[in-house]
Amino acid sequence: MLTDWRFGLTFIALLWLGPAAVPPASASDNPLMLSAEERRSTEGHLQVHVDSAAGRDFSAQLERARGGQYQLSEEASPHFGYSDAAIWLYLPISAPVDEGGEWLVEIQHPLLGEVSVEAHHADGRVQRWEAGQKVPFAQWPKEHRNVTIPLHMEAGEQVELLFRIASNSSLQTPIVVWPEAAFAEANQQANLWFGLFYGVILALLLYNLLLYFGLRDISYLYYVAYVGLYLLSQLILNGLAFQYLWPRATAWAEMSTSVIVAMAFVAAALFSRSFLQLPSRMPVANKVVLGLAGAFVLAVLLAIVFSPRVGVQLTAGLSVINTFALVAIATLSLRAGFLQARYFLLAWTIFLLGTAIYGLRAIGLLPNVFLTEFGVQIGAVVQMLMLSFALAHRMRVTEWEKARVEREAKVNLEKRVRERTAELDSALGELSNSNKRLENRTRLFESLVEVNQLAPGVRNPESLLVQTLPLLARALPDTGLAVVARVPKRATAITHVHFHGIEPAIQKRILGLLRGKRIDSELPVKLPDLGDGHQGLLITMNNRLRQLEGLFIMVKKGSNFQADEREAGVLFADHLGASMEAVLLQRRLEARADTEMKTGLYKRAHLEKVLHREIEHRKAHDALDFGMLCLRVHGLDSAREQYGDQAAEQIVLATARGLREHCRPGDEAGHWRGEQLALVCPGTRRQEMEKLQTMLGKALNGQKLTLTARDGSPIDYTVMVEMGASTSDEATPEAVSEQAVENMRKGAR
Repeated sequence: MLTDWRFGLTFIALLWLGPAAVPPASASDNPLMLSAEERRSTEGHLQVHVDSAAGRDFSAQLERARGGQYQLSEEASPHFGYSDAAIWLYLPISAPVDEGGEWLVEIQHPLLGEVSVEAHHADGRVQRWEAGQKVPFAQWPKEHRNVTIPLHMEAGEQVELLFRIASNSSLQTPIVVWPEAAFAEANQQANLWFGLFYGVILALLLYNLLLYFGLRDISYLYYVAYVGLYLLSQLILNGLAFQYLWPRATAWAEMSTSVIVAMAFVAAALFSRSFLQLPSRMPVANKVVLGLAGAFVLAVLLAIVFSPRVGVQLTAGLSVINTFALVAIATLSLRAGFLQARYFLLAWTIFLLGTAIYGLRAIGLLPNVFLTEFGVQIGAVVQMLMLSFALAHRMRVTEWEKARVEREAKVNLEKRVRERTAELDSALGELSNSNKRLENRTRLFESLVEVNQLAPGVRNPESLLVQTLPLLARALPDTGLAVVARVPKRATAITHVHFHGIEPAIQKRILGLLRGKRIDSELPVKLPDLGDGHQGLLITMNNRLRQLEGLFIMVKKGSNFQADEREAGVLFADHLGASMEAVLLQRRLEARADTEMKTGLYKRAHLEKVLHREIEHRKAHDALDFGMLCLRVHGLDSAREQYGDQAAEQIVLATARGLREHCRPGDEAGHWRGEQLALVCPGTRRQEMEKLQTMLGKALNGQKLTLTARDGSPIDYTVMVEMGASTSDEATPEAVSEQAVENMRKGAR
């Protein structure tokens, strides 16, 4: 009645064996004589045919069986391993000559995918049933965890049963015929055993879950996960999960075996790793256990992606390796002096022993008694009890260790007090120096507080730098400050720069050093000699300033920077980076309001703001170049006249999308005038603008589009664009754009 745990040796014993060799059936009828008192095994009566074509013709197969073309199975539980073939079983049965009644034909393997059964009565009646994990449980012929066929037979009546079985799992067909009363009694006993078995496991799960909430020890959580997944896997293997938990989820029912069993072994591996303290005590064994856990996860993925059969087969082999590996690791850990491993070793040895007993019974080397039939479950319950005891023992050992440490602490207390007193005496000598440093720190943090109070009310980075750098400079007398912001991955594109207390000649040297130089370190970096005795210290703000690459620079003349000054610089860079990031985020949010919904490009008003900003940067620093690119679709008016406004709009949208996709980080693309698009490029020199124009021309020209004409018909169209660029020589946004438009027209001619 019970379908046992398919871990470990069970897989080796049952899942990997191929079809058994069986002798041909006798040509004479050999019906199974039923009993009204006790169950009947089909051993010596069941006839088998393996259909590699996996056909479904019951009539043809019945003729083959009657014609003696099936083979007689001498096994009580024929098994065929994993196969894509359909297994046909022919079983003639006969009721007692003096008594009719109700009988139940039970297939004691609930993991079969497809089970089709026909009953051919002597009077010509044919009954047909469908069951298996590919059939919703509500459609099964009887509400029972195993496929069970109800039959009513008159006294002396003979019935021919023809089974067709196919499955992704192991093809095992243990068939038993029960009289109704005997079936009910056996089912009641099985339910009693299930209640006891699952009750013990559930009690262990809840008890250790409460311990985890109280102790917050991760080992308890891994143990609870292992017990819970083992409990669920037993429900699956006994058919109770499909009956009660997911009776309609047929796809999951086939996959659940490989997924849940594999994840149970993952939880067991993680629990073993934590309990035995493998990361610190046995690093090599830790890698082995993690590798096994990863292999089980791979089995789950293979079951999901390819087939549940692949996952089950891989889990079958890994389960044996995992069990022996944990026993070996626990043995080595115990020999190394880790006494807690003895309970762990005993637990897994008992589980392995129970699995071995079941496997030996399955291949016929041990008799079918209570201990051999339920060896896996008994071993698993004892294992979990031992593991729970091992956790409790470990907690007690921890308390002993804590008490020992407290005793040692008490013994050494006086010695520590004396040492501490000496340390305090030494600290008093340094107190005066600390007071001086404290005054400097106070002045530093006052400046930072003022910066934090100022930042929320500032609307743009330029104003923030103008107002905050003087505040920071008060904490660093005789020190010049500068902030430079560049576009990430484009070190030549300097977008913001502000100096405070630095001579113009030194400013130019700093910009020359930073243009094109990549800074990877966030720690203070000493700049090369700036001339005239000036020392420079550079600190990146990459940890806070995400949109731009922020560089904070300190300059002083004469002496080198002291440790306090370096520390103050790091704090300034961090706070200033955070403040600038907030301002830039506000600017980005405002820019979204200036974005066209249809094209995803900025409106002209936003581009004009950007141009004004870049022109002001150019006026302040000659080294800060920028450029503007204008473009339009060649022949757009002709396309509109010929194909309609909808087709013209499709062309413009495709061009706008291409412009967004191929512009560089930091460039701002927008709609300028009419059908003209524009790209503003901060920190870009003339030669770079020429390269950018060439790159965009290759990307946008030659696009193949399929347009919709006025009449709805599709039209193939090739996009060609006209482009013109201008750089930062002009003084107003209008002049910059007019120069770009004029260059575009010249290029078109």
